[in-house]
Amino acid sequence: MHNRYNRGGLFEWSVSADEKDSTKNVLNLQQGSFIMPRDYYLNKTDNDDIIVAYLDFMTKVGVLLGGGDETTIRVQMKKVLEFERKVSKILIPPEDLRDDQKTYHKMQLNELNKLAPFIDWIGYFREAFAPIKRDITAQEPIVVYSPEFFVNLSKLIEQHLSDNDNKTILVNSIVWSVVQPMVTYLSKPFRDAAKTFTQVLIGSEGSSSQWRYCISDTSSILGFAVGSIFVHSAFRGESKNESKIMIQQIKDAFKEHLDKLTWMDQQTLELAMEKADAITDMIGFPDFILNEKKLNKRYKDLTVKDDQYFKNSINANIFLLNEYIKKIDKPVCCWNF
Repeated sequence: MHNRYNRGGLFEWSVSADEKDSTKNVLNLQQGSFIMPRDYYLNKTDNDDIIVAYLDFMTKVGVLLGGGDETTIRVQMKKVLEFERKVSKILIPPEDLRDDQKTYHKMQLNELNKLAPFIDWIGYFREAFAPIKRDITAQEPIVVYSPEFFVNLSKLIEQHLSDNDNKTILVNSIVWSVVQPMVTYLSKPFRDAAKTFTQVLIGSEGSSSQWRYCISDTSSILGFAVGSIFVHSAFRGESKNESKIMIQQIKDAFKEHLDKLTWMDQQTLELAMEKADAITDMIGFPDFILNEKKLNKRYKDLTVKDDQYFKNSINANIFLLNEYIKKIDKPVCCWNF
């Protein structure tokens, strides 16, 4: 589901800077998350207002999607909720995820296959990277955060593959993990169902006026294009260059001060100079957004149509996923372009 719709579920993956070597991009894999905090699944009973509202939300969406009558769907969704509770029990608590030294584990995909065999990870990532024709081998490095979660998840999934009833629960849970985040892309009855649940969960509907939502949604996908419009209308022509000069003067002053330090040995001084020279300036905006050809090139693979909001949203998710995976063999870059 992640490879097709760029939506997480039981786990999430991405391509980003390696925390132990920030010059390189690397695959990383981490546990997934649900719509409610972990402790809600573990500590709230079926009679709690939030749990009741969540089950109502799940049921309403199922009915709206044409999955059957309300009674039948409620029974199925109750089983999905119970499965989410089981997964929540093996999720690593948020406070334990803060220590990267404990959670960071770099390995090869063939090692991940042995650690969590519920998926053929090599085949899985080959499918993910097929759109850019990037070969994935058994030796592909991947940073796995909290491997113990994936060990336990593998056991849980194997248990649910033992009979047809549990297989149905597993499939329904995966489908729900894809459908639930996309409810806001759908028509008003779906959005109203989400608003009702959000009202109970956080005390407000969690939504802004429609024009703000539209701008935010557009900016999240077409950020550089929106930024280009803003820069053309709001920035003085020389303001960025003036800022560059100021930053360079600060760097020069820093390096000049380094030369006067008496407590630093020559080797450390040279390394400090190199680090100062390696600092990347990110001032205001990247220059390419003022170049129409380069800007169009960035979005050439994104298809948007005036009357297809849901399809546009799916296309945007796929576009963003492909933008992530293109980074795999590139050095870490400030503007990712």
